[in-house]
Amino acid sequence: MERRCYFGDIARLWGYATAEQVLTALNIQKAREENGLAHRYIGDVMVDLGLITDWQRNEILEAQAQGTALDCLAWRP
Repeated sequence: MERRCYFGDIARLWGYATAEQVLTALNIQKAREENGLAHRYIGDVMVDLGLITDWQRNEILEAQAQGTALDCLAWRP
């Protein structure tokens, strides 16, 4: 079974965010859902927090669409 290309992994490996910033966004995402709020994608949470730009989010999403974990982690526009 192939591993998915996780948004936070790509953001961290490409130097867009630290592991701590990704964890903060994941915790906010989880807390929102636990409080009955609508699901927000981690990329959108990170943009809302000012951790990454819209452009960086879109770049990561494009990499995720490329396919395998190795492909999306290595691919850069």
